[in-house]
Amino acid sequence: MLPLAAGALATVPLGIWLLVVVDPTLMRWIISLLILALVAVLTSGWRWRREPTRPVTDAVGGASGLTGGMTGLGGPPVILFWMAGQDRPATVRANIIVFLTLTGIFNCVGYIVGGLLTQERVAWGLAITPAYGLPLLLGVRLFRFATPRLFRTLAFGLCAAAALTSMPAFGGLG
Repeated sequence: MLPLAAGALATVPLGIWLLVVVDPTLMRWIISLLILALVAVLTSGWRWRREPTRPVTDAVGGASGLTGGMTGLGGPPVILFWMAGQDRPATVRANIIVFLTLTGIFNCVGYIVGGLLTQERVAWGLAITPAYGLPLLLGVRLFRFATPRLFRTLAFGLCAAAALTSMPAFGGLG
């Protein structure tokens, strides 16, 4: 967890800088296609055969910080990284919750420092909180009924859906 978080913390500022300077359409294509490629690899059944090395773990954390800074969504690189492992779904889920909490704090601080977190954006965030929170609560309640296979299928499906709905060619709902 800590190497991933350290990697994320190191690259959030770069992601925020890219958010400001790179064309948003190009950014959406890059991120969407990268996530779809990772989902394709993992749905093929590929898994880590042994513990990932520290440089690999640092790189995944860095990718998460980069995408988190650019989009506010640092989860897909780390979620897919953990899904490629051998851990139980409950362990993966707990790691994801802690990691996303930490990186959410990193991103928020970076957006404040960068002047990107305005009153209007905070108001929008508060307005959509129920649309985010209600499915989250439903997932908490239903998680105990999910088999490891169902958990992986849903996690991959959500990552793919996020990538597809964010693509400019499909209207960019994300």
